Amino acid sequence: MAPKRKQQPSQAMTSGGAAKATVNSQNNYVRIANLFLAYIKEVSPDLSAKWKTDWEAVAEKYAADKEIYEHLATYVSSVYTIKDGDKNESRNLSSKVAQQTWSGLIQHQQRRFGKSTDAATKVCRARVAVSPSDLCSVLTSCAFSLRQTFFECLKGDQQTPEGAWWLGIRKKMNREAFQAEMFGPDRMDQTPNELFAQHVVAIVEALSKVNTAEAAERKLAVITLWRMAGRAGEPAFLSFEGLQWNRLHGTPCMECPQSKPSKLKFVPFVAGADRYPNPNPNPNCK
Repeated sequence: MAPKRKQQPSQAMTSGGAAKATVNSQNNYVRIANLFLAYIKEVSPDLSAKWKTDWEAVAEKYAADKEIYEHLATYVSSVYTIKDGDKNESRNLSSKVAQQTWSGLIQHQQRRFGKSTDAATKVCRARVAVSPSDLCSVLTSCAFSLRQTFFECLKGDQQTPEGAWWLGIRKKMNREAFQAEMFGPDRMDQTPNELFAQHVVAIVEALSKVNTAEAAERKLAVITLWRMAGRAGEPAFLSFEGLQWNRLHGTPCMECPQSKPSKLKFVPFVAGADRYPNPNPNPNCK
């Protein structure tokens, strides 16, 4: 009897906050973003001088600008590789994951500045004469308007410039990921090679030559699967006790349920003229 696990104290669930899986995903997005900024520092120091090396410290005037996300899209699509020890290590992100990461990082900055009141990071392109006492409120309102306009891209409305830009970048990311998979080390098409009658005959012949109980079981499995037209779930209903002798055709057969048409079918096991092919046939034998 297995020992009882130690019971943990009960924890109250709060109405706010995100689930653990969501928090882990967001933390992973930020980790990738910091790797992106480290990469930018190495290859484009002029951009790094603006964006720095901490994603959660990027100034608002850059976090609400398209330029940083256009470079980020290139990075997550074709530069970043999955870390060692994880599934698919040393490979690029799939198009779906790359798009999720990219959009997730835009949402992260949207949350950062959703209620920001720091005038030092605000953006205001309007050149108007204002008094020093009103400068802070003007900067705040201008920045809020520009920031809200950019983050409208997350709605994916192709009728707006921001939405059309967001959709266009995602489409380009999908193309980039597809091209990387096309010329990658692994085949895109994971469909196994087709087997035909001559392959089955060769396999059965080889197993017959081994002439052991295990080889006989394997031979029966191969023949059964071939008779089932490749539907590997159907041989599960095969058993020696379930075989019936078909007097009309002189062969053993089994009853096999079909889930799609909700019917039963009888599968015969016919020896066939090519069950034991002779590689050196004797023309004198009839």
